[in-house]
Amino acid sequence: MKSNTNNIYYNIGKFLISIAFFYKAIEFFSCVPSLSREVPSYFYTPAFWIIILGIVWAAAGISFLFNIARRLMALLVMSCIIIILITSTARGFEGVHDISSTLLKFTGWFCLMGSALMLGSYGNERYYTPDTHEEIFTKKRGMFTAGRFFIGVFFIIAGILHLCNVSSDAAYCLPGFPAAKFWVIFTGICWIACGIAFWFNLLNKLAAWGAIILITIITIMINLRGINYMNAWQDITQLFSNVALIGACLVLASRGYWWFEKPKEYVER
Repeated sequence: MKSNTNNIYYNIGKFLISIAFFYKAIEFFSCVPSLSREVPSYFYTPAFWIIILGIVWAAAGISFLFNIARRLMALLVMSCIIIILITSTARGFEGVHDISSTLLKFTGWFCLMGSALMLGSYGNERYYTPDTHEEIFTKKRGMFTAGRFFIGVFFIIAGILHLCNVSSDAAYCLPGFPAAKFWVIFTGICWIACGIAFWFNLLNKLAAWGAIILITIITIMINLRGINYMNAWQDITQLFSNVALIGACLVLASRGYWWFEKPKEYVER
């Protein structure tokens, strides 16, 4: 029963991550002119590369959703994101964007890369026992560890940004929300704690479920409120980033453990 429940969590997480990649593809196809300005000039025909990336994200969503060449697709996604981080996002530190905005862009890409690597680490999955469709996962430990590391980086950076921007982040809370600054600090500490847990493979299930609860609350209270305002597109993008993050946490929760000892059902075959 426990194994079946964990597989349900895993499949829900996989579905949410796939949805986030589909949205990313739509975003790239819909914003070709504006995104082209982020592409360095030495990449000739920037619009062409934006469309190529949109195709990659759409293919990744299909791959992860239908278990088609997931390991290969995870490596392709990782390669594309590394190129984006080096050639485009890092330019924010040169003054194109402020440091906080640039770090947020980094964390968004880290979330997608970590999610892709964790799914790709189970790329050779197969099924047996047709009546139960129980899964055997031949995990690539290095890929899963790398994915868990990048998800941890997301939480560490997000926590630091919360602690460094307490007043501005508190302003996003609902009007009259009691002790808004306290909750911003509390959330920042929780993010850092989750990142450390994922980095060192400690209390993964506890950290993942705690993160899912906090992300859901923050999404409802903050990100969904912006859809009726001028920054609707940014909030929708953040919403789907949160969807990918919840999916990644579900994958971690399904394969993690509550305390320090690894249960027998998670021992690799």
